[in-house]
This record gives sequence, structure tokens and C-alpha cells, in this order.
Amino acid sequence: NATEIKKEIYSTIFQYSSPFFIWGLASWIQLNSEKWIITKFLSLSDVGIYAVMMSLVNALVILPNTIISDFSIPIIFQNFSDLKDSAKIKTGYKYIRIIILAVTILTLFSAVVTFLFGKMLITLISSSNYAVYSYLLPVLCIGTGFFYIGQAMCNIGLVMNQPRKYIFPKIITGLVTVILNIILIINFGITGIALTVLIAGILYTFYINTVNKKILPGISKI
Repeated sequence: NATEIKKEIYSTIFQYSSPFFIWGLASWIQLNSEKWIITKFLSLSDVGIYAVMMSLVNALVILPNTIISDFSIPIIFQNFSDLKDSAKIKTGYKYIRIIILAVTILTLFSAVVTFLFGKMLITLISSSNYAVYSYLLPVLCIGTGFFYIGQAMCNIGLVMNQPRKYIFPKIITGLVTVILNIILIINFGITGIALTVLIAGILYTFYINTVNKKILPGISKI
């Protein structure tokens, strides 16, 4: 019955995709709340400093991670398309581990590059007056990298048709980010932003890892 099949397809898609609305809101809060808080408690100069540093983080961490994700996710889902095919499942899981490793290496690479050449990079794209804050770049790269390591780890639950497992970690991390931004920015200024990104990124990755430990036995049983 074509009508019943369509209803089943729509229902399946809705059940799978509905958690992403909450994901998107929580991630948006986590990645953007500092902009409002900087505007509220710091100066326009601090906003400019943050914008310059995040443009470098975007180029070194966020953009490469987006490219990796765009190319790898279709391959991963293809290997998990038949959960009865244990050979493909093992291959798909291997790809996930490779991606997590690649994101980790990328994070370390960006941290080293910004540690060694941060002042030069900031001066190159903006003003030498901002170069004094180059010590924050490695911290921002590592914190952002941890977030994307956690995102890569989420592929395990996604391919196992369990995206709802990640709703609570994402909401908690989003709320923690807002609270930390307020506390740390008020007390440490622009440095507080980098500390928040680092703490939230580490928290998110370890929380996702805890959730995955409950999902992974499901893979081993296939």
C-alpha cells in the first residue's frame, strides 16, 4: 500500500530528525552566546579582538572540520545502511574512528601553529595592537577542536539510529556555556571567553563519550 509506505517513511524521517531542532538550538547557544555577553560586559575593542581570533579559528579548525564531515558522513551512513551486514558495520565504525583521529590531529596542529605564529597571523589579518592577545589562540583552537571531536563521536549514535541520546548532553553543554561565559567574562574579560570555550569543549566531548559507551555494545552485538 503506497499510502501506508509513505506514512511510514514520513514518520521515520520525523522521528529521526526531530532531535536536530533541539541540537541546533543548543549548539547555536553554545557557539554564539559569548557575542551577546561580550557586547553587554566588555568594550567594542574586545568584540573586535574576539572577531579576529575566531576568524583564524574558523580557518584552522571549523572550516576543515566542515569539509571532513561533508565528505565522510555519506560514506559512513552507506556502510551502516544494512545493520545485518557485520563486515560493513566494522568498516563504517573504522571510518568513524579515523575521522575522530583526523579531527584530533587537526586540533593539535592548529594549536601548535597558533602558538608559534599567532602574533604574525593576527598582525597579518588585522592590527599589531591585537597581537598581544595571541596567547588565547591555542586555547580557542583546542576548545573548539574538542567540540568538533565530540561532534565526530556523535556519528556513532546517528548511524545506530539513536540521535535522541545526544539531546541531553547538548542542552547541558549549551547552558553551561552561557553560565561560564557570564561568570568568566565578567571576572577575566576576553580571557574568560577562551576559558569557556576550552571547558565547554572538554565537557561536551567527555559527555558524548559517556553516552557512546552505552551505545557501543549495540555495535558489538551486530
